[in-house]
Amino acid sequence: MIVIKVDKLEDFVSFLNRRLGNEIFYEFANSTADMGTRAILCYLAKIDGITVLYQGEITFPNVRDHAAIKKKLDEFEFEDIHLVAGKVREIVMSIS
Repeated sequence: MIVIKVDKLEDFVSFLNRRLGNEIFYEFANSTADMGTRAILCYLAKIDGITVLYQGEITFPNVRDHAAIKKKLDEFEFEDIHLVAGKVREIVMSIS
């Protein structure tokens, strides 16, 4: 699996047509620099038969209330896309 970290949220959104499902997963990470919160977004896609994980983030400066941010993200709906609290992790298996 390949992980592509996209710096600009606009670029992250522009690749949505490549996604495999209708879910974008998010998790929180505290930002120590400004006492804010980062929401890390990711979704799976396929490019030429290879599974790709696209990753981006939204920063909420000076906001530490994860419950309030989660409520807003859970209410998000765009066409058939839903934001879901969760993580996508790479699992590598080797069969000999």
